[in-house]
Amino acid sequence: ELERASLDGLLPVALLYTDMIEVYRRRGHGPLAEHALRMSTRLAKSIAREGSAAGVRAAGGAALTELAGGLARTGRLVEARELFERALAVDSGNVAARLGLGFSHERVGAYEPAIEALEPLAEAGHAEARLRLALNLERLGQTDRSRPLLKALSGPRSPDWVALLAIQESVRIAIGERRLGDAGRKLEAALERWPEHPGL
Repeated sequence: ELERASLDGLLPVALLYTDMIEVYRRRGHGPLAEHALRMSTRLAKSIAREGSAAGVRAAGGAALTELAGGLARTGRLVEARELFERALAVDSGNVAARLGLGFSHERVGAYEPAIEALEPLAEAGHAEARLRLALNLERLGQTDRSRPLLKALSGPRSPDWVALLAIQESVRIAIGERRLGDAGRKLEAALERWPEHPGL
């Protein structure tokens, strides 16, 4: 119990190391940033696994998620996936970790693991997860699932940014399949909805 309590007390240290990673990077201190990353990761893993209270373990999992996101943004996807998975082992309902895991699989063309990661969120109605799920299904040729999902996401109930991306993907698909009339109608409908959007 004493060892676990000591781990709990190290949570602020892990968070401080996490904050310092970007500070060191901005100042051009690459080796120090890498050291802070190693230390924060090591501490967060231990806290997430062995902290004495559920809340402390969850905080360790959140720290792992933040670290994984930073790794994914810099292209270190293998390391990012490991940390996202560890975060989900602590809290399977960690939305950011699940999205991050799906994204990191998708970035390397591993569409089936991406789908597996995203499906629980998509089934719960999470708009971004549903969009990413549709894109990964489309890339695997599972059009019987992807096309209805893209159509639903293009509607007014979706957040504007999700609907716009779903429409853009639907237009791209239609053009690729030489359904130019369909592509034109989708673009016209989008322009009516967002008349000044630069992406249309």
